[in-house]
Amino acid sequence: MYTPTLRLITDVEQEVCIFIDFLNHPKFPQQKGNILRFFPALQEKLEAPERVDTDTEVVRSFLKEYYQSNKKIIEPILSDIENNLREHGAQVLATLATLMDYEWSPTFVEYKIIPTILPFSPFRDNTIFFSMARKIGANKNNEEDRNHDILPLVAHEVSHMLLRDILCKNHGTQLDKVYSWTTLHFLQELFAPTLMNQPELKELLGIQNYSGNPYLKPIMISYGDSTDNLVSYFSNIFQEERVIKGKSFTETALLIAALIKKIDPLLDVRLKLWNSAGHLLFKDTDKIKEYTTPIII
Repeated sequence: MYTPTLRLITDVEQEVCIFIDFLNHPKFPQQKGNILRFFPALQEKLEAPERVDTDTEVVRSFLKEYYQSNKKIIEPILSDIENNLREHGAQVLATLATLMDYEWSPTFVEYKIIPTILPFSPFRDNTIFFSMARKIGANKNNEEDRNHDILPLVAHEVSHMLLRDILCKNHGTQLDKVYSWTTLHFLQELFAPTLMNQPELKELLGIQNYSGNPYLKPIMISYGDSTDNLVSYFSNIFQEERVIKGKSFTETALLIAALIKKIDPLLDVRLKLWNSAGHLLFKDTDKIKEYTTPIII
């Protein structure tokens, strides 16, 4: 099977842009707080009353200073990322593509992997920003750190890209004409852990108890006499339709998309709650009660 290249590059200017994006992101306003809590020195610079530099200039200067002062820590991290991509990257892509009935065109050359010190790992087009924050920190060998290493990240983010391409080809139109932003967002975020926990990919990635983004697990689904969390519920549907019944990936994805579309308004409420507070949501009794109230299907 043809697989594109996973190319590791360092690009400070793209990292500056992604920092600025998430300091002002309309869909994920809580990420500004995450960034500033993680980097109080950056917050101090941005909020300095006497500053004359733009936000972009402040972020660029901060990143250059950070990389220079942490050079001895970051260089071996970059080497380790490169080794993992070189030794296992193609196999991860091939296994993921098999699970999704996907084939790349030979004209599609590469995915770019840009290391970042952001405390999360976003993607844009065919570029994946890999957060080194966990590796730079003290804890490098616990389960959650392994679950967010470079190979799991590649599988997670590339699954989003392949899913969008599959759906776009099936519908023959732009996805925003078929699905709301919320439906598409939850669809891709639910498929990522579902696919990554399939035995052939899970073993290759070396992950344990991977449940995807943290806001998914507390969302509950009520069906019949049973209640389950959102990820488990839709993973079970995938298992039934794709694995046991042998339906194609596209058929399975369309079925799950239709189910998510039906509960889109209720998921949107929960996503807005999360985006207003992030992990601080768990400290608000009323909001967390609303967030965890089961959605009836």
